[in-house]
Amino acid sequence: MELDEIIKKSKHTKQIADKILKSSNLTNILSKFGDPEIIGSYKYDLMYGPDLDIIVETDKPRLSSVNALTELIQTESFSRYEYGDFVKFSRINRPHGYIIVLKIEVDDVKWEIEIWFLNKNERPQNDLETLMINLTENQRKEILKLKHEREESDINKNNLSGMEIYKKVLTK
Repeated sequence: MELDEIIKKSKHTKQIADKILKSSNLTNILSKFGDPEIIGSYKYDLMYGPDLDIIVETDKPRLSSVNALTELIQTESFSRYEYGDFVKFSRINRPHGYIIVLKIEVDDVKWEIEIWFLNKNERPQNDLETLMINLTENQRKEILKLKHEREESDINKNNLSGMEIYKKVLTK
Protein backbone atom coordinates (compact mmCIF):
# COMPACT_ATOMS: atom_id res chain seq x y z
CA MET A 1 0.00 0.00 0.00
CA GLU A 2 1.29 3.43 -0.92
CA LEU A 3 1.89 6.03 1.77
CA ASP A 4 -1.01 8.19 0.51
CA GLU A 5 -3.36 5.23 0.94
CA ILE A 6 -2.00 4.54 4.44
CA ILE A 7 -2.63 8.16 5.42
CA LYS A 8 -6.12 8.00 3.90
CA LYS A 9 -6.87 4.83 5.90
CA SER A 10 -5.63 6.53 9.08
CA LYS A 11 -7.96 9.49 8.53
CA HIS A 12 -10.88 7.17 7.76
CA THR A 13 -10.18 5.15 10.93
CA LYS A 14 -10.26 8.33 13.01
CA GLN A 15 -13.55 9.37 11.38
CA ILE A 16 -15.07 6.03 12.40
CA ALA A 17 -13.71 6.52 15.93
CA ASP A 18 -15.36 9.96 16.03
CA LYS A 19 -18.62 8.37 14.88
CA ILE A 20 -18.43 5.72 17.64
CA LEU A 21 -17.65 8.33 20.29
CA LYS A 22 -20.51 10.56 19.17
CA SER A 23 -23.16 7.86 18.72
CA SER A 24 -22.36 6.25 22.09
CA ASN A 25 -22.00 9.57 23.95
CA LEU A 26 -19.02 7.85 25.57
CA THR A 27 -16.97 10.82 26.82
CA ASN A 28 -20.06 12.48 28.34
CA ILE A 29 -20.98 9.27 30.14
CA LEU A 30 -17.43 8.80 31.42
CA SER A 31 -17.26 12.42 32.62
CA LYS A 32 -19.88 11.53 35.25
CA PHE A 33 -17.32 9.23 36.87
CA GLY A 34 -14.09 11.21 36.58
CA ASP A 35 -11.95 13.14 34.12
CA PRO A 36 -11.77 11.24 30.82
CA GLU A 37 -9.03 11.76 28.26
CA ILE A 38 -8.72 10.00 24.94
CA ILE A 39 -5.05 9.11 24.61
CA GLY A 40 -2.73 7.21 22.30
CA SER A 41 -3.06 7.16 18.55
CA TYR A 42 -6.34 9.11 18.57
CA LYS A 43 -4.83 11.98 20.52
CA TYR A 44 -1.80 12.25 18.24
CA ASP A 45 -3.64 11.62 14.96
CA LEU A 46 -1.85 8.29 14.40
CA MET A 47 -4.84 5.96 14.17
CA TYR A 48 -4.49 2.88 12.02
CA GLY A 49 -6.12 -0.04 13.79
CA PRO A 50 -9.69 -0.11 15.12
CA ASP A 51 -9.05 0.70 18.76
CA LEU A 52 -9.32 3.58 21.19
CA ASP A 53 -7.60 4.16 24.52
CA ILE A 54 -9.15 6.30 27.24
CA ILE A 55 -8.01 7.14 30.76
CA VAL A 56 -10.46 8.29 33.42
CA GLU A 57 -8.81 9.90 36.42
CA THR A 58 -10.88 9.76 39.59
CA ASP A 59 -10.61 9.76 43.37
CA LYS A 60 -12.44 6.40 43.53
CA PRO A 61 -11.36 4.32 40.53
CA ARG A 62 -13.02 1.05 41.57
CA LEU A 63 -16.39 2.59 42.42
CA SER A 64 -16.25 4.84 39.34
CA SER A 65 -15.41 1.94 37.03
CA VAL A 66 -18.18 -0.29 38.37
CA ASN A 67 -20.75 2.52 38.12
CA ALA A 68 -19.55 3.46 34.63
CA LEU A 69 -19.76 -0.17 33.49
CA THR A 70 -23.34 -0.39 34.77
CA GLU A 71 -24.35 2.77 32.92
CA LEU A 72 -22.54 1.74 29.74
CA ILE A 73 -24.32 -1.62 29.72
CA GLN A 74 -27.65 0.17 30.10
CA THR A 75 -26.95 2.28 26.98
CA GLU A 76 -26.83 -0.87 24.85
CA SER A 77 -24.32 0.88 22.57
CA PHE A 78 -21.76 -1.93 22.48
CA SER A 79 -21.89 -5.64 21.71
CA ARG A 80 -19.56 -6.76 24.49
CA TYR A 81 -18.44 -5.42 27.87
CA GLU A 82 -15.40 -6.71 29.80
CA TYR A 83 -14.00 -5.68 33.17
CA GLY A 84 -10.56 -6.15 34.71
CA ASP A 85 -9.08 -5.50 38.14
CA PHE A 86 -5.38 -4.63 37.85
CA VAL A 87 -5.19 -3.42 41.43
CA LYS A 88 -5.79 -6.72 43.18
CA PHE A 89 -4.45 -8.68 40.20
CA SER A 90 -1.61 -6.44 39.04
CA ARG A 91 0.52 -7.23 36.00
CA ILE A 92 3.77 -5.90 34.64
CA ASN A 93 3.31 -3.22 31.95
CA ARG A 94 -0.29 -2.60 32.97
CA PRO A 95 -1.51 0.43 34.93
CA HIS A 96 -2.52 0.01 38.56
CA GLY A 97 -6.23 0.49 38.00
CA TYR A 98 -9.45 -0.95 36.62
CA ILE A 99 -10.26 -1.46 32.98
CA ILE A 100 -13.45 -1.62 30.98
CA VAL A 101 -13.12 -3.01 27.47
CA LEU A 102 -15.94 -2.24 25.06
CA LYS A 103 -16.41 -4.02 21.75
CA ILE A 104 -18.45 -2.97 18.77
CA GLU A 105 -18.51 -3.85 15.09
CA VAL A 106 -18.71 -1.02 12.56
CA ASP A 107 -18.84 -1.74 8.83
CA ASP A 108 -17.73 -5.36 9.47
CA VAL A 109 -14.69 -4.16 11.45
CA LYS A 110 -14.34 -5.17 15.11
CA TRP A 111 -13.45 -2.22 17.33
CA GLU A 112 -12.07 -2.33 20.87
CA ILE A 113 -12.15 0.53 23.35
CA GLU A 114 -9.99 0.26 26.48
CA ILE A 115 -11.00 2.55 29.34
CA TRP A 116 -8.62 2.70 32.30
CA PHE A 117 -9.87 4.08 35.62
CA LEU A 118 -6.90 5.40 37.59
CA ASN A 119 -6.42 7.32 40.81
CA LYS A 120 -5.96 11.04 40.23
CA ASN A 121 -2.31 12.02 40.23
CA GLU A 122 -1.22 8.38 39.87
CA ARG A 123 -1.28 8.27 36.11
CA PRO A 124 1.83 6.51 34.82
CA GLN A 125 4.30 8.97 33.33
CA ASN A 126 5.12 8.34 29.73
CA ASP A 127 8.49 9.61 28.52
CA LEU A 128 7.18 9.69 24.96
CA GLU A 129 4.48 12.27 25.74
CA THR A 130 6.93 15.16 25.30
CA LEU A 131 8.27 13.72 22.07
CA MET A 132 4.75 13.11 20.74
CA ILE A 133 3.80 16.75 21.22
CA ASN A 134 6.62 17.75 18.87
CA LEU A 135 5.94 15.02 16.31
CA THR A 136 7.02 16.01 12.79
CA GLU A 137 5.05 15.17 9.68
CA ASN A 138 7.83 12.81 8.53
CA GLN A 139 7.74 10.98 11.88
CA ARG A 140 3.95 10.72 11.63
CA LYS A 141 4.23 9.15 8.19
CA GLU A 142 6.93 6.74 9.36
CA ILE A 143 4.82 5.64 12.34
CA LEU A 144 1.77 5.05 10.15
CA LYS A 145 3.90 3.08 7.69
CA LEU A 146 5.22 0.88 10.52
CA LYS A 147 1.69 0.33 11.83
CA HIS A 148 0.63 -0.72 8.35
CA GLU A 149 3.56 -3.11 8.09
CA ARG A 150 2.67 -4.59 11.49
CA GLU A 151 -0.88 -5.22 10.33
CA GLU A 152 0.20 -6.70 7.01
CA SER A 153 2.60 -9.11 8.71
CA ASP A 154 -0.09 -10.27 11.17
CA ILE A 155 2.07 -9.24 14.12
CA ASN A 156 -0.07 -9.00 17.23
CA LYS A 157 -0.24 -5.62 19.01
CA ASN A 158 0.87 -7.43 22.16
CA ASN A 159 4.09 -8.41 20.35
CA LEU A 160 4.70 -4.95 18.86
CA SER A 161 2.72 -2.21 20.57
CA GLY A 162 2.06 1.26 19.28
CA MET A 163 4.27 2.59 22.07
CA GLU A 164 7.17 0.45 20.82
CA ILE A 165 6.66 1.80 17.30
CA TYR A 166 6.55 5.38 18.62
CA LYS A 167 9.71 4.82 20.64
CA LYS A 168 11.51 3.34 17.62
CA VAL A 169 10.71 6.37 15.46
CA LEU A 170 10.98 9.15 18.05
CA THR A 171 14.22 8.09 19.74
CA LYS A 172 16.30 7.62 16.60
